[in-house]
Amino acid sequence: MPAGSDRQEALAIAASAWAEQNFADATAWAKQLPDTAEQQKVLEIMADEAVYEHPVEALRLATTLAPSSALDGTTARAIAVWTRTAPEDAVSWAKQIRDEDSREQVITSIAATWGESNPAAAVNLAITSLRLGPVLDQTVITVVQRWAQTDALDAKAWVDQFPQGTFRQAAMAVLDESAKHNHPHAHGP
Repeated sequence: MPAGSDRQEALAIAASAWAEQNFADATAWAKQLPDTAEQQKVLEIMADEAVYEHPVEALRLATTLAPSSALDGTTARAIAVWTRTAPEDAVSWAKQIRDEDSREQVITSIAATWGESNPAAAVNLAITSLRLGPVLDQTVITVVQRWAQTDALDAKAWVDQFPQGTFRQAAMAVLDESAKHNHPHAHGP
């Protein structure tokens, strides 16, 4: 088949079908494709297809490819799936990422997802793993917001321990907003 979009589509379909049967063999085959652009595209599709059934393999594959916006989405979904099933393993893997910005991006995703089931652990992860600044602030606020939806009293007790300042004010505002949405005032006739 001549090079072009039809060929890329056919390769992607074949790779996806094969990956469902044997991900390792399909990946090895795709890595042997002579055209670099085709290889990248096929491997990106395979990584994305593997996210829900094989999140760890999807991450391993995604981290070997050239960065792209498609891979950012694949990585985020794979991290979320893995975090829901084995958060400690996802954290251990993330902490080994050498590039600090990439590591923080992954840890932020883990904290946001883990915050759904264990907000205290998620906040602790963020505080101990992220640099001071807007990424840490936003991650903690996101977890507090989700925490307030499931256990407002524990979330407030935790936020009450924050030192006075703009960060505490922002967290308290999130709690107040959550309380308004979770317990709207009854309006009389």
